[in-house]
Amino acid sequence: MSTPAQTQSRALSELLQSREFALAVAKSAKLASTLSLPESTLSNPQLLDETLFQEVSLRVETAAQGYNLYTISYANSNPQVAQQVVAAVIDNYGLRSQDFSILEAENLLNPYQEQLITAKQDADAAVNAESQYLMKHPELAKPGAVPLNDPKYALLDSQRLQAQSTVETIQSRIVTLKQQINTQNAGTNTLFKVLDSPLVASSPVSRMKLVLTAGAIGLAVALLACTLYIVILLRRDRTVHSLSQLQNTVNYPVLMQFPMLNSAAKEALSKR
Repeated sequence: MSTPAQTQSRALSELLQSREFALAVAKSAKLASTLSLPESTLSNPQLLDETLFQEVSLRVETAAQGYNLYTISYANSNPQVAQQVVAAVIDNYGLRSQDFSILEAENLLNPYQEQLITAKQDADAAVNAESQYLMKHPELAKPGAVPLNDPKYALLDSQRLQAQSTVETIQSRIVTLKQQINTQNAGTNTLFKVLDSPLVASSPVSRMKLVLTAGAIGLAVALLACTLYIVILLRRDRTVHSLSQLQNTVNYPVLMQFPMLNSAAKEALSKR
């Protein structure tokens, strides 16, 4: 099952292969003046149209990027031209979408109006049948009577309610379609929304900020790693450096403390 983005993307792709739509995009973007075409092409209307059609239909691409997101792209060495072409595609697709939405709503409106006439006739007939039955059975209208206990009357009442509900449903659909037509006629596009408008940078974008940011992050990570390494080394150090540390380590009392001995003294003591 296709997603909304895939449906819209496919519809736009088909329009881009339409000669009328592609030429409308090219003229809106003034593409002919930007392609450096030879004079022989510019002076031949048929050849010029064919060139513009090939340029738009082959180089403008659309692709679905998510459930309800799709992109439009056009490659050109001149960013200003690329921006103009993408903007023209969006504008022309919006106009075509509005026209299609209005036409579809109008095509649905006529059958609904015909159905409404029939539904009203059925509702009037159901009301009349229920009234006629009550006139023939006056005991159902007496105080304290429960007409719905009569199977025949209960059936007629159910048919009346169903017929009136059908009329209300059709009327609601007609109101919705008319609102949709009025909205589209007012120029409000409800089929899609442009999230990222095609823009061209007015000045070159420096990468120095990105490089400095990445360097700062790397330095912070390195300092944190060094700090953690030092903490780990200190926690793993079990060397006794003072009398108080020795007393905290063992429960025996310390009677005397040797002064710091050199290597020769240590060897002599070890031999004894």
